[in-house]
Amino acid sequence: MNELEFIRRQVSIERSHMAAVRSACAAALARDGGTAPDPEFLEACARYLLFVVGRFNAQDQAHCDLLRPRLDAADVEGRETIDDLRQALAASREAIGRLAAAVESRGAGTRDDSSFVEALREYLGFHARVLATRRHSIHHLFDRHYGIAEWRLASAVDADSILEERERYARVVGCLPEGLSLAPSELPAAGLPPSAPAVAPAPGATASPRGD
Repeated sequence: MNELEFIRRQVSIERSHMAAVRSACAAALARDGGTAPDPEFLEACARYLLFVVGRFNAQDQAHCDLLRPRLDAADVEGRETIDDLRQALAASREAIGRLAAAVESRGAGTRDDSSFVEALREYLGFHARVLATRRHSIHHLFDRHYGIAEWRLASAVDADSILEERERYARVVGCLPEGLSLAPSELPAAGLPPSAPAVAPAPGATASPRGD
């Protein structure tokens, strides 16, 4: 496996894990029969999402910054794609910021589980309504303008990021409630929109600024 293949594989793993966490979190929130969501599990999910969405947002910002100056003036479609990605990226940052504030408030000792759970529901709903419905097909731009140096810069894949992603995902796995799994699913329950599939797009076929 060469360096580019390694980078692409790690990006794919992170996107797949993110989709699995979203799906399991939505399933926990949608449970009926009076089963209260496990706050420890929900917080592990939220903290994973904060980390990985922050990475996805940074990756997409780097893609915008690297690609836009390289586009020909006549490449109207490419410029429109990058501009749309920038808009989605701004919305993603705003949405994940609201979840971050709820997690921080809960961690500060307020233990306001209802506000935290509502913020988590809102983020999952935002992702399903806004990010998962957008497709930014920029693979052809990568093929045209990216070398290994650009991939290194945009992906920010290193030993520290790999280790932290594994640790945060392991925390989710470690407190997964009985009856739930970290497998992809389409969940249309309890007012939550269906989660996006956990099949990760290849770099360049990004489902959302994560984004995603």
